[in-house]
Amino acid sequence: MKPAKILKVFIFISIAISLVLTIAVSLFIAFYPAEKILKLVTEQAERSLGRKVTVGGISYGFGGIALDNVVLYENEREVSSILASVDRADLTVSLLSLLKMELNFDSISLKNARCNIVFNKNGESNIGALISDLSKKGGSGVSAKIRKIKLSNAVLTLSNPPPYLVPLAGTYTFQGTIYIDATIMIRDCSVILPQARGTLYPELAIKTSGNDFEITGAVKLENAALPWVYRWGTNVTLPYNIVNGTVTNLIITKNFVKGEAKATSTLINSATLVKADGFCHVDIAGRTVFIGRTQGGIDASSFYIDNLHFTFEGKLIRFSIRNINASIGNVKPLLQFIPAKLFGTVEGNLECSNGMYNGTLSISNCGYDADLKIISDLRTDLSIANNLFKKTDIPFKLYGNPCTLSIASTESSMSRLFINLNADRIELDSIKDRFSQSDEPIDIPLEIVGNISVNQLRFGPHRLSAIQILYQISGTSLVIKGFQFFFADGKISGNGVIRNEQGPPKASLSLAINNCVVQNAIAFNEKWRNRFFGVINGNSKIDFGLNSGILQTARGNVEFTIDRGKLVDTGIQNGLGLLLAELKYKLRDMEFNKIYGNIDIRGTTYILNSFIFNSDVVRLKITGAFDQNLTANPLNIGLEFTKEFIQDLPGAIRLGLNKYQRGEWYVIPFIMSGDMTNSKNVKRVN
Repeated sequence: MKPAKILKVFIFISIAISLVLTIAVSLFIAFYPAEKILKLVTEQAERSLGRKVTVGGISYGFGGIALDNVVLYENEREVSSILASVDRADLTVSLLSLLKMELNFDSISLKNARCNIVFNKNGESNIGALISDLSKKGGSGVSAKIRKIKLSNAVLTLSNPPPYLVPLAGTYTFQGTIYIDATIMIRDCSVILPQARGTLYPELAIKTSGNDFEITGAVKLENAALPWVYRWGTNVTLPYNIVNGTVTNLIITKNFVKGEAKATSTLINSATLVKADGFCHVDIAGRTVFIGRTQGGIDASSFYIDNLHFTFEGKLIRFSIRNINASIGNVKPLLQFIPAKLFGTVEGNLECSNGMYNGTLSISNCGYDADLKIISDLRTDLSIANNLFKKTDIPFKLYGNPCTLSIASTESSMSRLFINLNADRIELDSIKDRFSQSDEPIDIPLEIVGNISVNQLRFGPHRLSAIQILYQISGTSLVIKGFQFFFADGKISGNGVIRNEQGPPKASLSLAINNCVVQNAIAFNEKWRNRFFGVINGNSKIDFGLNSGILQTARGNVEFTIDRGKLVDTGIQNGLGLLLAELKYKLRDMEFNKIYGNIDIRGTTYILNSFIFNSDVVRLKITGAFDQNLTANPLNIGLEFTKEFIQDLPGAIRLGLNKYQRGEWYVIPFIMSGDMTNSKNVKRVN
C-alpha cells in the first residue's frame, strides 16, 4: 500500500476515533447528574484549599461549565467569615484535557466577584495564609492552566491593614481581562479607587522570573486624587491634588519606575492648574526622583525642565530649567517657601549642580503686598555664575517712593548676600501706609547683610534725616546692628532686633537720645506745642509690634534728663495757680535747671515712676499714670519751693503758707484726674 494511502487511512481512523470520543463525552455531559458533579467539584475544592466552599448551582455543556453563588470561607466552618465569593463563574474548558487530569481553561468569566482581605494582629492577611497553606500541601492531582480571566464588577476590600499599608485601605472595583501566558497581559481594564480617589485604566504586560518582575505598558488616570499617597511619607506636604492624564512607556521593576507622563493636576487650596508633558524616573533603590525633557505650565506661566533630580526626602541634587516665563503668583502654590504676598514676573534660564547656581534671570513688576504696595515696580536683569553675582542701582518703590538697591553674592557657598538700600526722600502716610501682616513666618535660609541709607524720611508729622541702618537677616530674625538718625535737632541711635513670627513682626529696640530739642519734637501736638521746652538726653528699651496698632503693642521704659527745661501755661500749672492764687503768676512760667524722668510704657498708658522738675528754689514732683489722650489716671503732684521763691510776696501771704513748711522747703501735695489740659482737674490733697 502506498504511503499516501496509508496516511489517508490513518487520518480517517483518527477522525473517527475523535468523533466517537466527542459523542461519548457529549452523552456523558448530557446525562451525568449535575448533583454528583457539584458534589465532586465542592469536595475537590475543599480538599485543595483546606477551607469551606459552597456552590449554589452548577450547569455544564460541551466545552463549558457555569458555577453560581460560589463562596470561599476563611476556614473549614461555614459560619466563619467569607474570604471570597462570586455570583457567577463561566469556565470554557478543553474536554480532552480532562482525560489527562488537566484543566485547560480557554477563559474564565467572573461576574460580581468579591474578595475581603483582612489582617490579624500579627499583620498577616487571610490571602497570605491561603497561599501559605496551598504551598505546604502541594498539588491536588489535577493541574490547571488558565488562558484568560475576565472580571466584571469585581470588588476587592482591604480592611484593617498594618501601618505600612494603611493608605491603601478601602474598597476597589475592577473591570477588565487578564491574558495568562509566559507574559501576563491586562487589557480593557478599569480600577475605581476607594473614597472617590479616581479611576485608573491600566494596559499592562507583566513578566516574572524567579523573585524578579517587570511591568510595562500604559496607565490612564481620571480624577486621581494624590493626597492619600502622601500619607506614606514623613511630613510630606506636596501641593498636587487631582490628576488627569496618561503615563506611557511605563516600566516598573523592584528597583525603579519610569515612564513618560502627559497630565494636568489641580493644586490643594488653589484653583491653579499645573500642566506637564515629559519623562520621570524613580530610583527606588537609590531613593531619588529624576524629571527630564518636560514642558511644564502653571496657568499662564511656562517653563522647560531639562533635568530635575531630588531625593525622596526633598533634598535637591541638581536641576536645569530653561525658557522660564513665570508669574510668581502662579508658582507660589508649588514653591511654598515663597512669601505669600510676593508678586512679579521672572524670565530666563537657571540651573544648579553640586550646589552651584548658574543662569540669567530677568525680573519685572516685582514687589511685596500688591494691596499696600509696600514694595513695587522692582525690575532688573541678573547673571549668576557659580553662585556669584552683583547688581547695583536696581530701581523699585517703597510705598510709592523711588528707591534703589544693590545686591551681591561674593561667596561660592552663597551662604551670604549683601543688599544695600538707598533713597533720597521717603514720605509715609501714617494711616494709609500700614505694615503688612504676614500669613506665615518668613524663614530666610541664608544670611543677608547690608546698609539702609535714607536722606530724609517723613512719617506723618515726624521728620527724620540722615538715616543709617546696619542690618543682618537670618532665619526669621532681622538684627539691627546699629542705626542712627537726626530728629528734632538731635541724634537718636541704637540697635535692636525684629522677629518675623506668626502675625505682625515684633521688634525690640534700645535707643540713645542725644540733644534733641523738646519743643521741636512735640511741635506736631497741639496740646503740648509751645508749652514744654528744653534739651533732652536719655535711653530707652522698648518692644512693639510692626502693625497699624504699633502704639497699642509698645512695652518698655524710657529714662531721660532735660536741661534748661521750661513749662509754660500747662494744665497742671494753671490748676496749681487756681488753688494757689497768690502764686499764680510765678507758676505760669516755670524754668528748671534739670528735669529727670523715668517712665514705663504699657501700650498707650504711660506710668510715671518719677518725673522731677528741679531748680534752686522750686521743684515739681509727679508720679502716676496718663494715656495718649493726656488723661490722668491719676497723677500725684508735689509742689515744693523755698523762701527765696516767695520772698517777694506780702508777709501775710507768706505766713499763710507756713503750714506747708518742712524744714527749708514748703511742700504742697495735689492730685490730678481726667483731662490734663483742663486746670480744673487739679485738686489739693487735704
